[in-house]
Amino acid sequence: MKKLLAALAMFASVCSLASADDKTKSDAKLSGTYTIVSGEEEGKAVPKERVDGSVVVFTETSIIGTDKAKKEFFSATYTLDTSKTPWKIFMTNAGPADKKDTDSKKGTGDKKDAEKSSTGLLKVDGDTVTVIYALPGGKAPTEFKTGDKQQMFVMKRSEKKDK
Repeated sequence: MKKLLAALAMFASVCSLASADDKTKSDAKLSGTYTIVSGEEEGKAVPKERVDGSVVVFTETSIIGTDKAKKEFFSATYTLDTSKTPWKIFMTNAGPADKKDTDSKKGTGDKKDAEKSSTGLLKVDGDTVTVIYALPGGKAPTEFKTGDKQQMFVMKRSEKKDK
C-alpha cells in the first residue's frame, strides 16, 4: 500500500507543464475525486484488496490519496504537458501526512522519498483516468504497459464535474 501511495504522489507532481489555455482545459478534465479500480506494477496486476476503497483527489496542482480507512497515504504536486497525446505528467512526492514511514525498504513516505520526482503518462477518457509512471530509479514509460520500476493505475471519477 505504501508503494502505491508513493507512486500516486509522484504521479500528481507531473501535470502542470502545459500552456495556460491547455492547462485550463486539462485541469477542468482532471480535477475531481476518483476511486482506484485497478493497478499494475512491473507487469503484474496489483491485488484488488490493495486498491479497494482507495480514493484520489486531483486539484489544479496537487494529488492526495486516502485508503479505505480514509487515512492519507500520499500527497504530491504535479504538472501536465498536454501538448501531445497521451499527456505527460511530472510529479513531486510530498509524502504521506505524517512524513514518516518505518518501512524504508519500500521507498514510500520517508522524508528523503518526499523530495523525489517522477515522470509518466496520463490519459482521460470520459470519467476514467489512467496514469502510468516511473518509480524512483525507473525509466519513464512510453506506453500504457508497465515495465521494471513502473506503476499504473486506472481510476473512475466518483463525483460528477461541476462544469
